[in-house]
Formats: sequence, structure tokens, C-alpha cells
Amino acid sequence: MQFLLRAMIFARTGELVGSSHLRKAWQKQLKSKQNAVDLFKELPKRAEQMRRINHLEFPGGKKNRDLGAAARHFKFVQHYPVLLAGAHLNLHAYHRLIELTEVRVIVSVLAAERPQEFERFVPTWSHAIAKLDSSASAKDVDSASKSAFKDFQILLASALTNVGKLDYRTSKGRSRLRFVLAYLSHHVQVEAKQAKPLSLKELLRRQRRGAPGKKAVGFDVDHIRPQGRYGNQEATHTLGNLVLANANRQRGAGAQEPTAKEAIYQSSELVLTRSLAPLRSNEGKHAKRAIEKVQAIAPVALDRWTRDDKAIERRAKAYLTVLEELLSAGIP
Repeated sequence: MQFLLRAMIFARTGELVGSSHLRKAWQKQLKSKQNAVDLFKELPKRAEQMRRINHLEFPGGKKNRDLGAAARHFKFVQHYPVLLAGAHLNLHAYHRLIELTEVRVIVSVLAAERPQEFERFVPTWSHAIAKLDSSASAKDVDSASKSAFKDFQILLASALTNVGKLDYRTSKGRSRLRFVLAYLSHHVQVEAKQAKPLSLKELLRRQRRGAPGKKAVGFDVDHIRPQGRYGNQEATHTLGNLVLANANRQRGAGAQEPTAKEAIYQSSELVLTRSLAPLRSNEGKHAKRAIEKVQAIAPVALDRWTRDDKAIERRAKAYLTVLEELLSAGIP
């Protein structure tokens, strides 16, 4: 309840109110008995909207398939007051708000921004969104969100640097690297105009066995240079040596040399994974363009992967280039 009341006061006042000052802040708002009655009536509605936000649904109840998975993966909720403040918006404008909060959360986490720094601009952002009319456009949402992106480029640079240094052997490294691979894979699927591209939520799903007689679902993070043989080499556990692979095809092949896995990579349902191997003769034009974009930075080099760290570094550079483009593209 305290979290909800703080979110609501942020939207009303635009001021950062700490838990210890919450009672006093609401006393200032409830100047009459009718004000208190109105708040009492509003609370159940707001609580239900917050519940739906937490379940990756639009406040009106429609399921939101493609957005919100990043914050869920990182167990991040500090942006919820902004989403609650926009509960009155039309579907198009609210979708844009989710996009903006998602990007801001991703950069905050990857840049290791202090939670206090993120929370500092949430009340102002919430207040600006709350003042928008229900018929507001996506551009109106952008304008109301600019204060939250004031130092975005500095944070983004920090985020990219941090991602390049992550080590898959640590719990933080595994979580963040898996997210980056899933995020990139999803957006490359969309860019390549693949039929029914997997959502970020689906790509973040770890491999687990299916029911008897059914395929396993989810994706493994594969070490292109196998960690069993080359685990003592630092580059083995970095971004450039990792790729998402379908568990049904990859499970059991992970320990093989990179060249032995070429056919698996080439036949992957994920376009980004296919970019590790030579282009297929039947590759669609949009997928071909997406693959060539990656290979222009990181040419096919599986035959040199185990002895040449440069191949891994080039792959990391390709990943980070695409990540920077994606995160920069949609900011207001």
C-alpha cells in the first residue's frame, strides 16, 4: 500500500516524497472530507491498475506480449509510478510510454546507475505524464518524458562499457549477458521480418524439458569457444563468445569445436545466431540484410575462433553496435 500511495503522490505533486514523509504529504492533499472520500474510492482502481502493470498487462486489462519483460527479468519496479500515472492514456500513447520506460530501465541496470539516481526523476516524469490528456499522442508522451533522458547518452556509454566487461561465470554476468543476447536476438528477428518473431519474454526463457514426447522449450546460452576445453581463457566467458541457441538442437553439441557447430548455427531459427555461419542460399532478403550488417563488423571466423581472441572481440563489437543503435533509436 505504501508503494501505491507514493506512486500516486508522485503523479499529483511531482515531488519526491520519502516513506517517512508520506503521511504529511497526503494530509496536504486531503484538505476536505470529500478529498478523503475521493481518495478512498480511487484506491481500489489504482491498486488493480498496479496489479495489471506488475503482470505485464495494460491498465485496461489487455495483455502486453512484447514489452515489460526487461524490467521483469531484472526485478525492476521503480518505474511503476510512471506507468501508473499514464493509466488513463489511450493504447497507442501508453504503448509508447512502456517503450520509453523499458529503454530507461535497461540502460539504468546495465550502467549500474544507483537506484536513488533513477528514483530522483520518477516524480517529475510521473507528474508530467499524469497531466496529459487521454487523447495524447506518442509525441506528447515523448515531450513529457524528456527529463528522464537528460543524461541518457552518458549512461548509455557506461552501459556499453560495462556489458563489454561482463563475465558469464558470475551471477550478475549471466543475468545481464543472457538478457543482452535475448534483447538483440528479438530485435534482429523483428528487423529481419521473421514470421511470428519470438517475444523477448520467450527468448529469455531458459531451457527446460517438455512433456514426454514433446520438445524442450527455451534457449541455452552457448559458448561458441567451448568452456569445457577453453574455460581458463578469459575471452571464453565474455559477450563475444556467447550466442543464444535452441535447446533442442544445441544441447549436447556445446562442447564441440566451433567449426563442428556451424551447421547448427546456420540452421538456427534466430537470425542473429545464423550470422555466425556463411549465408544460406535460401536466406530471405530482410534476414540477409540483417546478417550482412553483423558480418560486416564480425566476419565468419569459426575456423579461427579457438585460437584468435580477435574474432571474439569483433563479435562483441557487432553486438554492442547493434545494442547502441537499438537503445538510442527510440529516445525522445
